[in-house]
Amino acid sequence: MRYPKHTVEAKRARTPLAEGYRGLLFGLIGDLDYYDKILGLNKWSTSENFCFHCKATSKGSCTYTDNRPTAPWKATVGTAAEWQASEGMH
Repeated sequence: MRYPKHTVEAKRARTPLAEGYRGLLFGLIGDLDYYDKILGLNKWSTSENFCFHCKATSKGSCTYTDNRPTAPWKATVGTAAEWQASEGMH
């Protein structure tokens, strides 16, 4: 469907978006057992160290149930480089 000529939308058509940034939609399919045994990710069924993104816990000061913008577990989220350098990376 083409935009009507001389409209703002028509002028924007086929021009770069997001200042040149690109995105990739990536999905990983598997159950929690696959993530643990094959990918070597953290054990999902424990109350401590169950998340491979951060150091959230089930209870205490770093609980994942704290969803405030200032929640302590949010400061523990690692970067891709840190994860790749960790012992958990296979």
